Amino acid sequence: MYSIRRLIIVAASLLTLLIPQSDVLAQTQTLQSRAESEDTSRNVVHLEEAIDRDPDQPSAHYALASLLVAQGRELGRAEEAVEALLNIAPDNPSYLALRLRLMRAFPGDAPPALRTARRLDLARRILALDSTSAVAHTEVGAQEATKYFAWHRALRPALFAEDWEVYLGVKERKVVEEGGVQFEDGRIVMKDFEFESQRTIADFYARDRFDVERLRRRGVSFIDASGPAQEAYPKAVHHLRRALQSDPTSHDALAVLARLYAAAEEWESLRSVAESLRSVQPENSFPLLASGLAHYRLGDTEGAAAAFDAALAADSTVRAAFSDLALVLPPEEVEAYRRDPERTAARYWRLHDPRLLTDVNERRVGHYARLAYADLLFSVHTLDRRGWETDRGRLFVRYGPPHTVYVFPFAFYPGKTGGGRTEVWEYDGFRFAFEDAWGLNEFTLFSPPAYAFANPHADLSAQDFVTRARERVREEPERSQYAPERRVSIPRLTSVFKGEDGAAEVVIAFGVPVAERPASGPLPLALRTGIFVLDEAGRTMAETRSSPSSLPSAQIHALPQATLYIAAPTLAVPPGTYMLAVEFDAAAGSVAGYNRESLAVPDFTHGGLRLSDLLLAYHVEELEREEPVPGLIHRRGYEIAPAPWTVFSREQTLYLYFEAYGLHLGTDGLASYDVEVLLVPADERGSIQRLWDGVRGAQPEKGVSVAFESSGRGSDQGQYSIIDLTAQEPGEYVLSLRVQQGDRMVETYREITLW
Repeated sequence: MYSIRRLIIVAASLLTLLIPQSDVLAQTQTLQSRAESEDTSRNVVHLEEAIDRDPDQPSAHYALASLLVAQGRELGRAEEAVEALLNIAPDNPSYLALRLRLMRAFPGDAPPALRTARRLDLARRILALDSTSAVAHTEVGAQEATKYFAWHRALRPALFAEDWEVYLGVKERKVVEEGGVQFEDGRIVMKDFEFESQRTIADFYARDRFDVERLRRRGVSFIDASGPAQEAYPKAVHHLRRALQSDPTSHDALAVLARLYAAAEEWESLRSVAESLRSVQPENSFPLLASGLAHYRLGDTEGAAAAFDAALAADSTVRAAFSDLALVLPPEEVEAYRRDPERTAARYWRLHDPRLLTDVNERRVGHYARLAYADLLFSVHTLDRRGWETDRGRLFVRYGPPHTVYVFPFAFYPGKTGGGRTEVWEYDGFRFAFEDAWGLNEFTLFSPPAYAFANPHADLSAQDFVTRARERVREEPERSQYAPERRVSIPRLTSVFKGEDGAAEVVIAFGVPVAERPASGPLPLALRTGIFVLDEAGRTMAETRSSPSSLPSAQIHALPQATLYIAAPTLAVPPGTYMLAVEFDAAAGSVAGYNRESLAVPDFTHGGLRLSDLLLAYHVEELEREEPVPGLIHRRGYEIAPAPWTVFSREQTLYLYFEAYGLHLGTDGLASYDVEVLLVPADERGSIQRLWDGVRGAQPEKGVSVAFESSGRGSDQGQYSIIDLTAQEPGEYVLSLRVQQGDRMVETYREITLW
């Protein structure tokens, strides 16, 4: 809001055309001096004294009315001051603009449609007298923007005759006309409605009226009803821009324009308006939230984070709402969160940060962007309710934007009082329906009216979206939708081996897609890569980062599926259950990849015969080099070229590396054991045990069997096998390994795909 000092100065300056210049200067100096103290009550007293001395002097009336309107106090006295002004000069556009501001600040008890019409008539009257009036242009622009909000996604069923009336329920509305404007008094009278049978009644009440696709399948066609929005949008922009030409500091015009651009998803325009708002009110959180939303939707996560952090620092209400994890947590976790909010929040954001390589938490910034969007578009100003406090806002914060929104400019339920609008939000797998029963932008989750529950045949579960929303939150508390435009998938394959001092060694082979393998020399591409192991509290238990300025050609593999830069770092991790994060991004920010998956690390210190994971590879040979080669794995005397995925061409040779632990040593110091490898189609998984029980090394009808004896020194040994894939058909397969030593036997599996 403007300061009192500024309002009084502006009020006095507007009088330069109405009273002598010397009087204006003197009164402006007096008003300015009194406003310096920001003592509103004292200013009111001084202005009242000035009016008593000269009731026909407009400057004091104008300053008093401006002050009271700005402070939102003493409505009756403000109206008296405005009436006095208009008695002096009934066609003065400045006085009429003050009346318009008063009507907006104190709407009164008239029906909403009538209040809106009266303000529009007054704004047009002002513009006829002064085509540059910022207040009048803002009013007209705001009303056109309201039309856009209401209609820009509107649908109407093509049938408005008997067929559709039978579906919806036939109804009549009582309409009152005043001043050329029609508005509903909220009363609806149901006509007689005949059902053919009890089954028809049950079907009528069990039906999900909001399933648009089901309606289409049943023959109901819909037409685009967004025409009024398409007409309103350019008008709204025109009038709001004209308001800003007259008053570049008009907060009201900038705020409406910001909401309009957000609804139209004009993010660059929203960013520009938000910057203008920040120059007008640098300490207000609204322009900061709008700026953060615009930057986020434009892909500038760091800029969005900076704007949101500034908003949180400037506004305690925003800070409390944006810090409240109850807006996304499962209901059963809210109580624990309330007991220890700081620790719970820190854990939540660590576990949900999709890109640990960056300096910002993209998931948290995305959460803030949802809150900002909800505040811009779902706030109910008549109830002083912020967007995240509304039904639409709460669900938007949890699930993000729906993939489809249907807006019906009528009531959907037979006999539902009020009318207004209905919104249907479609997500993958579920939907929400909201109703604005009285056309006041007060959308709530749809629930059937009371009379419907009296019907013994009614099954209202499909239509009770209050209950459906509650169930959805329990089943799926939130959905994260952080997905930059240039995200690419990361092929990766994790294998766990026995390590030192009770820890395990986790080998993560991953690939970064590149355009081609250079003919010679390294590929001039700067990357950042990172692998992180997080515990259940979100703490980093192990990590490795790399920032090569170019990629060695030895690590770039032109595979049949793609050309990949392949790396395979090893991390030492204690036994337990973790979250594994694998990430990369190009230094120029052009592409990025990230993935999270669960990681179970076994305890290899327990006795008995144990096996490592199966490490799939493109090549394995006995190690002859002392110096390790980048991108290759060195384990137990072998050099391994790892595969970053389980997809192989039939033209490739599959190498399988594994390690066996806890082998018994013979009298000669050697450990001897039998190895058998089976590759069978996934749909014949059940045949694996029969093949194990059959003749050792016998070939299955479909697939491959390899068997051999192995021996070596030490109770822990590494070994590999080679699988020929050329004779196999494309499809899904199960690769299984069995190691047997005497009466001890262990098995492990991995699924692969051939093409």
